[in-house]
Amino acid sequence: MKISIVTPSYNQVQFLEKTILSVWGQNGDFDLEHIVMDGGSTDGSQGILARYEQLYRSGNCPRQGGSFSFSWQSRPDNGQADALNRGFSAATGEVLGWLNSDDLFSGNGALQAVATAFREHDADLIVGNVRMIDAADREIPTPILINSLDNAALQKKLRGIDRVSIIAQPGCFFKRRVWEKLGIAPYYYSLDWNLWIEAYRAGFRFHKIDVHLAAMRQHGEAKSVVAGINKYREVLSIFKKNHVWCLNRFYYYLYLQALRLEGMPFLGSAAGRLMEHGKRIRNILINRYRLY
Repeated sequence: MKISIVTPSYNQVQFLEKTILSVWGQNGDFDLEHIVMDGGSTDGSQGILARYEQLYRSGNCPRQGGSFSFSWQSRPDNGQADALNRGFSAATGEVLGWLNSDDLFSGNGALQAVATAFREHDADLIVGNVRMIDAADREIPTPILINSLDNAALQKKLRGIDRVSIIAQPGCFFKRRVWEKLGIAPYYYSLDWNLWIEAYRAGFRFHKIDVHLAAMRQHGEAKSVVAGINKYREVLSIFKKNHVWCLNRFYYYLYLQALRLEGMPFLGSAAGRLMEHGKRIRNILINRYRLY
């Protein structure tokens, strides 16, 4: 079995090397391909990539197990979805996944667990657990819904995948045929969630394993942190596209209105408080009561 990991990257010099090492250190009885798609970074990322290409060509790769290949390219792109589609098009593995340039795989056996799961289960997508970490690699104690689900529970939750994203992207891997049929749609914030929705609706089979596969980094420049009004417009567009009416859609609509009010004189502070209260209530409804 060959696993291809694509890393889309743009100006992530602070974290890029750790991401590369977390891929290169994956050991096991599978072949591994790592492709970095850099969007024309200007922060020194290309120097790191060139250095690791030299290490690869000299044979200095710490990986133990099957074959390994590494390649990268740097050029302006049309966003993460474009980088991923071009990377997957160049990839040669039967199993695909992507690891953003500020995220990490958990330990050296994460991809071995993925390979074993694909061999043992009749699945098109393998889903595992994910941790949240900060800029200094410290774990952020936060409930991540997917971590609390076994496979049976995941199968039930998938029926509502178009209401809430329950799968943490770095912990999901899929057969090449999933990407060949669906591609990665050109969303900025929700391209992973859209892929899970389309894969479920297309009849592809998911399987959950109780293994921590990756760590998702939250830091000041992460797009999930700096997301503003455009994120909520995008999420609402996915609800609209799928003809889904639910509590989560109502929440995002209210949050979008509050963001618009936040920039208005005399209303900004009240809107900010409303958003904070709304976040807390939504998290309680989702994490405690599983209401979407």
